Amino acid sequence: MKEEGSTLIDHYVKTILESKEVMLNISSILVVDGYFAKRKFIDGITKGAEMEVICRLRDDANLQYLYKGKRKEGKGRPRKYDGKVNVKSIDKRRAKLVEQTDKYRLYEIVVNSVGLKRNIKLSYVEFIDKNGKTKVVKLLFSTNCDRSGSQILKYYKSRFQMEFLFRDAKQFTGLENCQARSEKKLDFHFNASLTSVNIAKSILRDEMNIHHSMSYSISDLKTRFQNYKLMKRIFSIFGFDHKLKKINANYDDILNFGAIAA
Repeated sequence: MKEEGSTLIDHYVKTILESKEVMLNISSILVVDGYFAKRKFIDGITKGAEMEVICRLRDDANLQYLYKGKRKEGKGRPRKYDGKVNVKSIDKRRAKLVEQTDKYRLYEIVVNSVGLKRNIKLSYVEFIDKNGKTKVVKLLFSTNCDRSGSQILKYYKSRFQMEFLFRDAKQFTGLENCQARSEKKLDFHFNASLTSVNIAKSILRDEMNIHHSMSYSISDLKTRFQNYKLMKRIFSIFGFDHKLKKINANYDDILNFGAIAA
């Protein structure tokens, strides 16, 4: 539970620090979404848990190029920065193109984040149309300045897979429908909802070759079970034997009736 007087960011940092030993046994890299691109969170995790954070920046993030020119002799503080980064169109003479596909161009560069007050490794991703023109730009970063831009993109894309779990749980297994107030009851409800999604995916996977990729559709599985329940009800009322050959011939067609990918 969030302590009184603390912010939500404080609560998230505390939760992660309490489990850091377990998490570090799995990975020293923490991948989070753009909400957590805040100095308090980044500092709390990198210093308290000694973990690398990969995250997304705001589209209007305040960034500065690092100065790499000749140092002037004499008194005064050495020059550290070399102008503001135009996040809509990064200077391609400074950033390195490390990956290009028919969908995006990926550049990497170490810059300074004014908001985070630290240097970061920026993965600058230009998503392009079929003519090669930039449609939208996304700014990803790592607190590890030695991390490659390609790895930052790969890890961040992997994190997004968890969003599908929450989406399916909200839409099909009642994640948000519990009216209990007890912490234990809520904990049981959330676990039951998310477990149901995993069981549904396991059922779908059992029907396919494990080495083949597939698109999971909880909606289709729900339709199949509803059709099965209705069919069993009809067979029971009229005394049909569902094991008859004539019925078995169209059994799957009936189960898949109304499915999106039948």
